[in-house]
Amino acid sequence: MVPASLQKSTIVRFIRRRSLGIFGAALPGVAARAAEGLWFRLPPVVPAPLTHSVPTVRELLGAPFEVDLRGRVVRGWSWGSGPVVYLVHGWGGDLEQMVPLVAPLLERGLQVVAFDGLSHGRSDAGAHGPRSSDAVELGRSLDAVAARFGPARAVVAHSMGALAALLAVLDGW
Repeated sequence: MVPASLQKSTIVRFIRRRSLGIFGAALPGVAARAAEGLWFRLPPVVPAPLTHSVPTVRELLGAPFEVDLRGRVVRGWSWGSGPVVYLVHGWGGDLEQMVPLVAPLLERGLQVVAFDGLSHGRSDAGAHGPRSSDAVELGRSLDAVAARFGPARAVVAHSMGALAALLAVLDGW
């Protein structure tokens, strides 16, 4: 059995950093590949316990959609009609995390569009493989969805999704 102290994230991070430093000096190519794998890997999916009733995607009577992004499929849901508001999840998240925002936006006469970025949720794996991604890829996922649904009245984003949305808006992918 592994001692509890070796399971703590700060100790694990220290060991990984030290190992990469040693490998970097002796085997730089191996260290670079290991670092890349760690950098782009999404965190494990651990559903948070719900403290209140949240409607599901299907209960909100939305329409599922798929868009192509360089031969990979980005999947999402759209609800309502009117000016478009995009919901962008964060690093390692999915559109389900944004569902509590759908009903209030619909009540304001907006069309709400949420999606799973590549390698997230129900979308295809991205360029870095399954469960691996980056902010640029999430931003490009948003851009592919926006190409289908049109200009945004607003973008509501969480954490890394905010960076991805900023990149998509500034670079106009």
